[in-house]
Parts: sequence; structure tokens; C-alpha cells
Amino acid sequence: MKVIPHWDMPSAILYMIMGLCATLSVHYVKKTKAKVIYAIWFLMWTILASYRYISDDIGGRDALNYINFFNNCFREDILTKTDEHFEELFQIITKLIRICTDDYRIYFLLLYGFIVFSFILFVNEFTLKTYNFIPLLLSVIVFLKAYNTLRTSLAIAFILFGLVLLHKKKKITAVIIIISSFWIHRTAILYIAFLPFYYFTKNKTLKTRYGISLVACSSGLIYVIKGWLLTSGEWLLDKFDTGLLRTYLVNPPFSRAALLIQMSSFVMMSLLHQDLYHSLESRRDDTLHMVYRMVFFDFIMIPVYTTCGIWRAPEYFFLPRLVMWGYLIPYIKKKFTSVSRYFVSVVIAVIVIGVFIYYLYISWESSALMPYIFERTIKM
Repeated sequence: MKVIPHWDMPSAILYMIMGLCATLSVHYVKKTKAKVIYAIWFLMWTILASYRYISDDIGGRDALNYINFFNNCFREDILTKTDEHFEELFQIITKLIRICTDDYRIYFLLLYGFIVFSFILFVNEFTLKTYNFIPLLLSVIVFLKAYNTLRTSLAIAFILFGLVLLHKKKKITAVIIIISSFWIHRTAILYIAFLPFYYFTKNKTLKTRYGISLVACSSGLIYVIKGWLLTSGEWLLDKFDTGLLRTYLVNPPFSRAALLIQMSSFVMMSLLHQDLYHSLESRRDDTLHMVYRMVFFDFIMIPVYTTCGIWRAPEYFFLPRLVMWGYLIPYIKKKFTSVSRYFVSVVIAVIVIGVFIYYLYISWESSALMPYIFERTIKM
């Protein structure tokens, strides 16, 4: 079956429905506390990801590499780039599943299922009843990237799962899970660094000027580290670089869209700083504190990933940024009169949908996300 990638409105509508499913599920659970509704979100996203049609042209550019490695992971003569390109823990997970089944659909069900489970767990943990759920429509965007970048998305899932455990005070387990993401995808090392940041800033008041100062420090530090890696530290690249890090260090790719969207959360946090901190100080739990620190740390990482060309890095805390926007929007609406707040809500919804379409537009071809075709022939 030959399918040529093209912009496909039914696929775009399907992805919008997936986003709405997540948004409405969280809204319903926070209103009724009936968490069973999360099953709809879990099943929809997991099944659609696992049973999509995959070829050389659609279903994710790298999806066939993952299928090929799963099918042949025990062959000594496997000569695909995946044999050396895939990190150690990812290979172990793949081989453990391969021992139990030779059906790559089950392999996908397990991996995508864990990714969706981590998304649900994170959103449920860090959203409260008094919350704006509109931004969660965009959560499907970062999940769709998993169709192409399965390892990155699995590493993100490990980190999100670990952050939930950290918030629940299960510190040792959280640290182990978050650090293990490095052996799922090397880029996770940037956000593993959130652990020391969290412990050093746990009892401190984070202000905008600290963020700007830390960005300046991280810019200088990463410049020095980069120079060392390309000279005296090449042995470290030889040991741990499983992909294109050396190439990106020399000629880093740059995404203005990712940079602007990532910065926007921190800028809005700064503008609403006084209102936010009144809320932070009045809360008994540290839920908002934790999300605030994630976005703060995410801002500090900007010069690091842009200097090193780690263009997938903004995906790691994509979900925390969306959760933070859910807290920021009520503060934005407070700046308007009660009469105009409805209009503000409509404008915000239009902006979110616009960002959704924009993200989908810039990624559908590069990641081969369209058209979406459900694979009806299921091997049992």
C-alpha cells in the first residue's frame, strides 16, 4: 500500500479530538473525582498510536527502524543503524518484550501505553480543581511526536513519572527513574539536571532576576563545556554519543518557534509574578511551587540546548509548560472586567487552537504524521 504524505483534514480533526479527549477527561475528573474516565483517554491514545498504518512514507519517519530492531534485536548480524544507535536501557526493554512476543503491535501497546500513563499521571498530579484546562488540548502534539521519536518520548515519560514520584515524596525511586532516562535517550541528561536544581531551590523564592542570571551562567558554562567536548573531551563523545550530538555541536540546528513558545511561559510568569506568589504563599501544598520550578528550570535550559543543537529538548517539559498555562490563564482573566472575561476566554481558546494547527503544520511532514490510517489487519 503506497500512501503519499499530505495535509489531511480528517487526520487533523482526529488529532483535535484526541486533544479534546485529554482536556475533557481531566476537567471531568477534577470535577467529580471519578478517575475511571481516564480509561477513555488512555485507550484512545494508546490504540491509535499502536495500530496506525506504518510505511516508508507515513506513520512516523523512524517507526520502521523501531519495528526492525524489535523483530531482529537478537540477531548477531543485524546491520541497521539502530543496533548501535539505540541506548542501553531501551535495548534491554525491547529485548525483554521480544522474549515474550514477536508481535510488534504488542510492543507498541506496552511502550505507548506507558507514555500515555505517564502523561495522565503527571497531569492529574499537578492540576487542581480551580484550573483552566484549555491548554491541555495541546498535549496531543507532543504525544504525536512519539510516532516518530519513540525513544525521546519514552525518556520524557520516565522523567514525568519520576517527577510525580518526587512530588509524592518517594525520593529514592524518583531519582532512580529520572536518572535511568539517560539510558533511554541521551538528551534526557539536560532535564535530569532538574534534580539538583529542585533540591537547591526547594525552600527558596525564585524571582525573575534569578532566572535571567542563571541563563547568563548556563550560557557561559555550556560554551566552555562545548569547547572542551570538541577538543579534549572527544573520548566522552565516543563513549556516550549514540546519535548526531557531535554534528550538532559543530553546527547546531535552531528552532525559533520552540524558543519563542518556551520563553513565553516564563515571560508571562514574570508579568504575573506578584499574583502568582500570593497564590504560592497561600497554598498549603507545593503543587504549584513544583510546576513553577519546572518552567523556571526550562527557561534556564534554553541556551544549553540551543548551543548544543539538541532540538528535541523543548519536548521534555512541554507538558509542564501546558500545565503552568492552566494556572496562568485565570490570573490573566483577573486583569479584565467580569463582562469582558467571556471574550477573553474565547480569544484564549482561539489562540490555543491556532497554536495547535501551527504545531501540527510544522511537524506533519517532517514526522510523516498525515494521513493517519488505522491498521485494521491485526496480527494476533
